[in-house]
Amino acid sequence: MAFRWPKGGYPQPQGPYCCGIGACLALGRDLVEVHYKVCLYAGVNIGGTNAEAMPVQWEYQVGRSEGIDAADQHWMSRYLLLRIAEEYGVRMSFHPKSIAGDWNGVGCHTNFSTLAMREPNGIDYGVANRGSSIRIPRQCDEKRCGYFEDRRPASNCDPYCVTNLLVRTVCLNEKDAK
Repeated sequence: MAFRWPKGGYPQPQGPYCCGIGACLALGRDLVEVHYKVCLYAGVNIGGTNAEAMPVQWEYQVGRSEGIDAADQHWMSRYLLLRIAEEYGVRMSFHPKSIAGDWNGVGCHTNFSTLAMREPNGIDYGVANRGSSIRIPRQCDEKRCGYFEDRRPASNCDPYCVTNLLVRTVCLNEKDAK
């Protein structure tokens, strides 16, 4: 999520903001922390937040959730974020490239696993490659089981479509799922 630039204009190039701390780097932290607390209060299974590479760009994690509940949790977290942004007078965008220029885009990275994937020797592709569309975290490769991260969905994706496609292609082995 990214919201408006400071009134003073465009900030310094991206880089020092990722997981940043301090008033010049962690822009918008107050809104992010309120969102986190409201999600907890509302029963959304939010797991954490962190600043990203672009100023005022933040990430939050929702889950562990099973099946359709993952999409429900995602939509509720977005709704709560938009309502909080409204209270702060901030216009929120989920567009994958909301700011023109040399700034990172925004995704909806989706971590996914099945029972079989969590069993020994359940996975074995794309180890620790953050440039890959499908990434298997290093600890999952070392243990030869765990989950994968689908880095393809855009930040403005429909989480019900993402969940549907993952289940149809991974669990049901459909080749042309649309």
